[in-house]
Amino acid sequence: ASAAPVSSAEEALAWVRRESDESARHNCFAYTLSDGYSRSNNDGEPGGTAGPPIAAAIAGAGVVDVAVLVRRYRLDGGAKLGTGGLVRAYGGAAQGVLEAAA
Repeated sequence: ASAAPVSSAEEALAWVRRESDESARHNCFAYTLSDGYSRSNNDGEPGGTAGPPIAAAIAGAGVVDVAVLVRRYRLDGGAKLGTGGLVRAYGGAAQGVLEAAA
């Protein structure tokens, strides 16, 4: 996971495009701006299991003008996480990167 300061939706999306890894199965992100605008994206994960937990981690950290990207790789025969596991994995990864940046 990675995080970056951003000041606009355009800047956030440009950063996500630059930082996304084509070899990752999913590049999920969220960002929140100081004007209250926010967006999240599941990138093909089941609804609500990736982008919203990332957004919740941003809100829980009490920060704005930040974007967080979590990449998920899946090896052949990898364990299926289920929806609860995905929520915990994406939210936890986002929380970890935000704590490390603080």
